[in-house]
Amino acid sequence: MSFQFIVLSILFLGFYAVLANFKKQKKSFNYRVLSALVCGLLFGGAIQMSLGVDHSAVGSFAEFISVFGKGYIKLLQMIVIPLVFVAMVSSVMNVDGNGALSKIAPKIIGLLIFTVAISAVIGVASIYIFGIDANAMVSTIGSNSAIEARGDRLISTQETMSNNGLAALALSIIPSNVFDMLTGSQRTSTLSTVLFGMFLGYSILQVKKRRPEKVQNFVDFINSAKEVVLSMVREILKLTPYGVFALMTSFMMTNDLFALAEMGRFLVASYVAIFAMYLVHIAMVSLTGLSPMKFVKKSWPVLVFGFGSRSSMAAIPLNVETQNRSLGVDEETANMSATFGTSIGQNGCAGIYPAMLAIMAAQVMGIPVDLGSFFS
Repeated sequence: MSFQFIVLSILFLGFYAVLANFKKQKKSFNYRVLSALVCGLLFGGAIQMSLGVDHSAVGSFAEFISVFGKGYIKLLQMIVIPLVFVAMVSSVMNVDGNGALSKIAPKIIGLLIFTVAISAVIGVASIYIFGIDANAMVSTIGSNSAIEARGDRLISTQETMSNNGLAALALSIIPSNVFDMLTGSQRTSTLSTVLFGMFLGYSILQVKKRRPEKVQNFVDFINSAKEVVLSMVREILKLTPYGVFALMTSFMMTNDLFALAEMGRFLVASYVAIFAMYLVHIAMVSLTGLSPMKFVKKSWPVLVFGFGSRSSMAAIPLNVETQNRSLGVDEETANMSATFGTSIGQNGCAGIYPAMLAIMAAQVMGIPVDLGSFFS
């Protein structure tokens, strides 16, 4: 155990003490999360600038704080499937006579698909506006193993999506083993849980209409389970500032900023596209009558966590909690929109980035692509 490792660990725990003191001072949740983000960026950046990415103490320290950062993500992932399951069953079995849930579901799915389409257009436009040339980047990507590995994963994902048609995707959502589905081991486990939960809730609803006394105990159990799961979510979310600080510290000190700077134009194009899509979201929210400033302020912790964790699924609990408690969205709608949003509604991973990657892949392969041929 080196001297540098001990110093870094003491400083890390000192930052945790500061965050804990913020809570004692009754600082707002948003304030504590933002403070954790800034402190993590500065602390991690200072470590990289002083010791470098390859220093042995940095590797040991990164492994140490992964218990806090990745551990927090694991806790959130642990609660995702139970949360989605009880929320979907409860939403359907308690649906009112007007069929509110059946009315809102198509709107949610349609809006998510619409925003993904817009984000893809923004991604393509960003490539042309910034004049990104994939051929000029090949040597840079090849010289950095971390970036190369990311590229390989993206290409693998693209090939998998190309080989699996719409029918195969639809079938993969239908669970053949409910218990395997509840383990969350499959890529489609969340959507499968939504489907099974809605089917179970609908079945309960039908029994309630015919012989309500036969199913009342089960209804009470589901409602109680929902309250218990929501309580677990709230307890885990209290750890958000600490998780964000660990994640951002690890990100800054383990990624070679000088190597990433070589891809500066591509990174700028990516973040400009993401910011442009965020402005689209704000514009859409303003059409509903909600103040854009309120939306930005209330949704900020979710955005910060999503950026730091790079896990849409892990962000579901915080997403649902923010929609329900901060933005006034009912639990049923919040659960459904957050769940579908992590799959068919990923504006970044399903819209902006695949569109940019498609254009760049065409450039490398020598296939002429313009805006007209891309959208045709």
